[in-house]
Amino acid sequence: MTKYRAQKVTVDGVTYDSKGEYDRFCQLRLLERARAILSLSRQPRFILCVNGQEVCEYRADFAYFENGRQVIEDFKGMITPEFRLKR
Repeated sequence: MTKYRAQKVTVDGVTYDSKGEYDRFCQLRLLERARAILSLSRQPRFILCVNGQEVCEYRADFAYFENGRQVIEDFKGMITPEFRLKR
C-alpha cells in the first residue's frame, strides 16, 4: 500500500497502480471497442526537452486519439502535488 492507500491490482498478468486506474482502463477499452477513441495505449513514454536539452522522461497512464487529436491521460485518485505539476 502506498502513502495514498492505493493498492496495486494485477489482472491478466498486467499490474495497475490502483483499482481506480484499472477501472479507468476498462472504461477506455470499452470506448475503443465502440470506436469512440482509437489507438489506446498504456504507459506511453515521452522525453521532455527544454531549449533542446533532454530534461526527463514522462510516463503517462494512457494515451489515445479522440476526434482526431491525441489525448494523454494520467489517472489520480486524489489531487496531489504531483498531479498539479503534471497538469
